[in-house]
Amino acid sequence: MMSVVPLDSVMFDPLTWIHPSRFALPASLDGIAQRSIVNDMLISLYGLSLERPALPTHSLPRQFVEAWHLLPQIALLMACQRHRASLAKGGYGASLPDWLRQFAALSLVSSRSSPGETIPPPAQLLAWGKYELLAFAGSLPRGLRQRLDLLFPPEEGRDDLSRLSLPPPCRLLLKLAFQHAKRHPATPDTADLRRYIDQT
Repeated sequence: MMSVVPLDSVMFDPLTWIHPSRFALPASLDGIAQRSIVNDMLISLYGLSLERPALPTHSLPRQFVEAWHLLPQIALLMACQRHRASLAKGGYGASLPDWLRQFAALSLVSSRSSPGETIPPPAQLLAWGKYELLAFAGSLPRGLRQRLDLLFPPEEGRDDLSRLSLPPPCRLLLKLAFQHAKRHPATPDTADLRRYIDQT
């Protein structure tokens, strides 16, 4: 049996990673043949490119593909770091889970928020984190750019990149968030992250 490499999953099997608020597969369609048909439908629905991108060793596209299922966690880490001043209000940052709190406590980049702002909920931080990743979209092949947004829940009127003011890309922040998400033993899997976002 041929093994499925991460790029195959990203390019041809969106059911394994698309955010459930965008599409949730009914249990009655969870057979191999049905999943293949639904994957083709999703690729067509979102107009996703099927051209396999080149992934040079140590390149940014390769890093994104190899950590594809961790990108929401990485996005949340980046947002907590970028907005740590707001999280410090009232000591809220101290109540974050360990894997987030430790990263947010570092002073890696200038905070984009002031201590007087409202404390952002995790869902808002996740949305801001998505834009931290999208700031690197220009360095990604078209097929990866198209799919990146689908890892996250849709935002009403905010999925059009042409209308967004993206944060400046920070390679250091991205690199350290990648490392932290991969190495911290308490980094949640996709299901646990979604539960944390939904319940907080």
